[in-house]
Amino acid sequence: MLKKSLITLIVVSLSSSCQMIVTVDIPEHKPTLVVNSIIDPSETFIAHISNSLGVLDRASIKNVDVASVEVYENDVFLEKLEFIGEGTYISNDKKPISGNNYKIIVNAVPYDPIEASILIPQSVQVSNIVYTKSAYTDPNFGILSSISFSIHDPIGIKNYYATNVFFMDTLLYMGVSPVYIHTNDPAIESDSYGSTEILFGDDHFSGKEYRFEILFGSSELGYMEEEGEYELFLNFSSVSKEYFQYKTTLSKHMQTSGNPFAEPAPVYTNVQNGLGVFASKNSKIFFIQR
Repeated sequence: MLKKSLITLIVVSLSSSCQMIVTVDIPEHKPTLVVNSIIDPSETFIAHISNSLGVLDRASIKNVDVASVEVYENDVFLEKLEFIGEGTYISNDKKPISGNNYKIIVNAVPYDPIEASILIPQSVQVSNIVYTKSAYTDPNFGILSSISFSIHDPIGIKNYYATNVFFMDTLLYMGVSPVYIHTNDPAIESDSYGSTEILFGDDHFSGKEYRFEILFGSSELGYMEEEGEYELFLNFSSVSKEYFQYKTTLSKHMQTSGNPFAEPAPVYTNVQNGLGVFASKNSKIFFIQR
């Protein structure tokens, strides 16, 4: 069965404007399961299960609270994740291992079963971390501090990376907060301004040691910059190709969402018979000496 939707196209010229009514046949949407799970050797398994919506649906995405979520390690059953509420399923004690393959299989009535597979990337050596307060003055962003470090990229394999910076307020103990970061590095092809995470591949430095620099405004730290009552951390991750593709396409999708003149940007998925992503990363957190 097809749903018919009326789409109004507004054509504007220098001398006049007009409206054209076009009838478009849109296939009826069949809801599917959606899994969102990013696994890391430093954390136990966790997955969120929900259902998909059609392009014309105005309802909210619904959590799937009754599902069987199984994890396999190198094609051997590992465990069934435990439901803890709001569509979330976890392992109590098991963590993924670097270099191993993992598969997730989700079953829930009345949906078709879904599955996805992923390899856990090996961690990559990071060295010579240097923090420079007030390193640059930018006409648009003011005073910028920097964190630079060396990446020892493995030979013979395509690698993807993600990095971010966060700080902990030690004056009021208000928890951990991300820092908005960017870079002028030529290895970064995408626009990283106004983001808390920078994603990049090793196309420009495959198999080599590479020096990388992150920039952020001193205003990001607010009053703590003056008081000095904070701790700064660098989080560097080797990420799977699936993680890289999902995050980059999601960013493009968010940038075009709600813009009637922009071409819709699809979000990457590696889930068979469903949507979402099953991806991996291997993270290291470094305390920044100031």
